[in-house]
Amino acid sequence: MRHSLASDPIKRVTLREELDALNLYLSIEQARFGDRLEVYFDITSDAEMIKVPSLILQPLVENAIKYAIAPIEEGGKISVHAIKEDEHLVLRLTDTGPGIKATKKDIPTHGVGLQNTINRLQTFYGDAYEFSINDGVEGGTVIYMKIPPEKTTATVVSEVLVGG
Repeated sequence: MRHSLASDPIKRVTLREELDALNLYLSIEQARFGDRLEVYFDITSDAEMIKVPSLILQPLVENAIKYAIAPIEEGGKISVHAIKEDEHLVLRLTDTGPGIKATKKDIPTHGVGLQNTINRLQTFYGDAYEFSINDGVEGGTVIYMKIPPEKTTATVVSEVLVGG
């Protein structure tokens, strides 16, 4: 909670920093759910260095816990996959819950967390990002995000020659 309050929502952080923050949140949920919550990370090292909007994953994981893990007696699994693909960051968050159709949710506009995530992606990247949420092939829900590389502005250093 302290990390959430201290985080600047308009700041970009490396995916590694984002995952560290997500792990703080997940440690609280792990204490709450125990063996009912299984979390799996598959992150390539080159993906870890790509910058993302701060706290972009937490609301998505919160939704997965609320709709996929909590209602099922035996719990379930949340997986976060990230790779670098053509300079873009491709994130895939999956869960083993009942899926969208089973919960009859109006996706992607249902809920504050999803809508805020989409709005933030739009603010940061305009139309240069991809976001989708669908039922998984074997059940559950799959959230897909493709984030463009951070645009950097070149710093021009002028040299002043003195003398001659």
